[in-house]
Amino acid sequence: MKKFNLLLLATLVAFVALFFSCSKDSANSIANPPVLSFNTSSNAFDTGDSVHLNIQINMGDNKINRVEVKEGTSYITDVNNLVWNGASANSSAGFYNNTSNVVKDFVAIKPAAGTHVYTAIAYDKEGNASTAQTITIVVGALPEVANPNIFCTIAGGGTTSTCASADGTVYDPAVANSAQQLKIDFVYFSGNGTTPYGPAASIYAPSAVPSGLSILFSNWTTKNATLLAKTNLSYASATFAQVYNEAKTLTTNSVSKLVAGDVVIFKTASGKVGIFTVDLVSGTSNATDFISISLATQS
Repeated sequence: MKKFNLLLLATLVAFVALFFSCSKDSANSIANPPVLSFNTSSNAFDTGDSVHLNIQINMGDNKINRVEVKEGTSYITDVNNLVWNGASANSSAGFYNNTSNVVKDFVAIKPAAGTHVYTAIAYDKEGNASTAQTITIVVGALPEVANPNIFCTIAGGGTTSTCASADGTVYDPAVANSAQQLKIDFVYFSGNGTTPYGPAASIYAPSAVPSGLSILFSNWTTKNATLLAKTNLSYASATFAQVYNEAKTLTTNSVSKLVAGDVVIFKTASGKVGIFTVDLVSGTSNATDFISISLATQS
């Protein structure tokens, strides 16, 4: 009987030890999954740029097995034609079955123009996943549109004093229909410096015209809140990324006292960015004044 009890005790001890050992192994496999950081050097790039999606993984309890990177529901393909689906094909990036505590590398891609949202996730050898990380980038270009002449006529009602940045078309604010109002981003007016009319040689958002012009826009159903500011960027050499990043800081709806050579960045109510340079300012508040600008807008 004593031997039986000893045998039973030994069996119980072995079972308990095995139970806690399995529990410990199970806990270790999920207690500390990998931690993934995902970023890029900027959130704006020019068409044709090589974009580096930077990845850093802090290993948890188990070595890193693979990394997946998707745009939407599709795995992305890098500049080396490797599909980032977590297979061993992306081992060249240094992630596959890696035993380092911290792994750093990047995915090089050349995305087309537009807005792109990428998601990355890392898995360890036990299949435990990191928290998915997402980044958004914008890729674009600044093709130059036809150079508009934005005329301003005080007494005549400003028949060509508004402009659409998308194509440089000018409109009469007194008769602009709803479809045209949606397109119009700029209003030119050369005031005399008094409160109702504002300073000379000014471009306003339709939402921010001086009170002296309000009657021309009283029947508008859409008044775009364009943002504008003078810039030190060069109109001839500024890139989309430069304009986009600077336009993110814009807070004002007008620029004034414009002279030839001034450069202005802008952001439309629809979120498109652009840049223009002043080629000519002709006249003052004399019913025949106008401004000529060269204009480049995000495609």
